[in-house]
Amino acid sequence: MIRIKIDVLPRLKENGYSTYKLRKDGILSESTIQKLRERKVVSFETIDWLCGTLDLQPGDIIEYVKCDSNDKYDYLPITTDKKETAIEKQEECDKFKQQIAAPYRSNTDNKDDGVVPW
Repeated sequence: MIRIKIDVLPRLKENGYSTYKLRKDGILSESTIQKLRERKVVSFETIDWLCGTLDLQPGDIIEYVKCDSNDKYDYLPITTDKKETAIEKQEECDKFKQQIAAPYRSNTDNKDDGVVPW
């Protein structure tokens, strides 16, 4: 799973881009700002703009975290401000898998059996 690994909003503010200015000037939408707050994935265009504005590389902003239910960690070694327990991480991965699988389910099959179609 790809996720945002740094909190970019304080860095943007240091560079003169408050959330108000980002919205007012049409630079980022409220939904994109909310995704950044929650460290959820944003578009490549947003990552491109962040890299140019903050003089960063994509790897400074995003990271790949393996979703594997067989991993046994007290916490996952993720480069963020907080350490998540393995249970919290697995719940996040399961939710992500369900979101990906949703378009592949037929309209008549609304059950959630946790099976991903690949």
